[in-house]
Amino acid sequence: MWRQGFVAAAERDAAASANKAAQAVLLRSQAQRRFLQMVAPADGEILQRDVEVGQVVSPGQALLYLACCAPMRVVAEVDEEDIGRVQQGQPVVLGADALPGKTFDGVVSSITPKGDPLTRSYRVRIAIDQPERFRVGMTVDANVILARRERALLLPRSALREGLVWRVQDGRLTQVRVTTGASMGDQVEIRSGIGPDDLIVSVPDEQLAVGQVVRIRQAEAGPARTGSAP
Repeated sequence: MWRQGFVAAAERDAAASANKAAQAVLLRSQAQRRFLQMVAPADGEILQRDVEVGQVVSPGQALLYLACCAPMRVVAEVDEEDIGRVQQGQPVVLGADALPGKTFDGVVSSITPKGDPLTRSYRVRIAIDQPERFRVGMTVDANVILARRERALLLPRSALREGLVWRVQDGRLTQVRVTTGASMGDQVEIRSGIGPDDLIVSVPDEQLAVGQVVRIRQAEAGPARTGSAP
């Protein structure tokens, strides 16, 4: 129409300028939309959200924490004095305060080649046989099995007081010093000092005395247990 003289050149130029301005506004809006749109780098599960809708955030602030790309595992810190005895593929016994009375099997899957110079420890990753029983962020006790001793003598940790246990002998209390070995959860291995048939006070108190006459009740005393110790 401009070539035919129906539209003045000034109107054509104004329309072209308006079109360029509209295109610039569109491009800016599209860029702002991409900037404001959050896209996860991979499929996963949102573990924590630290913001609310409408909240003003600062550049670089973490908004969401995402778990993805790796199965549930336990990460343990092992002192440099002990890391030489930990090898990939070793079995691990796991326990958690959130799951009292239960233990779970695991295996050392990897060991970081470089340690932390501040904590003087190495990070060990442990694969779990029953990952569905755990939750992200849960505190777990990990016992790496270095060796096995069948029919090891085990006592509850509460029975020991500075290396001593209370034994019931002929209806009276005696104190016996024991040598301990490995520990796992609330159980401690006893290497020497008592035998599997001895009756030991599981939860002694300050009122006990050597030679004191006692009556055996299951809640207070019981035979030392045997089992498998790591």
